Amino acid sequence: LKEHSKVKTARQTGTIFAMEWQINEETSYFSDMHEILYPYFLQRGILMRPLGNIIYLVPPYCTTEEDLNEIYQTILDALEIL
Repeated sequence: LKEHSKVKTARQTGTIFAMEWQINEETSYFSDMHEILYPYFLQRGILMRPLGNIIYLVPPYCTTEEDLNEIYQTILDALEIL
């Protein structure tokens, strides 16, 4: 994810992950990008609350590696089409 051209920054500690989506304006928790990202992920069964153009994951301890891989793949898919 961190090497994708639309990812400005990405950081991870354990299963906690955050990334800044590259947009044409300055990064802001108030960016309208959340209005696109929130429904996109929700329609795919992932409850993620983007803060503007910043998305973050804090999955529960019971999250499986398979679940995490599905979430990461959904993020990659979103980066390709949005």
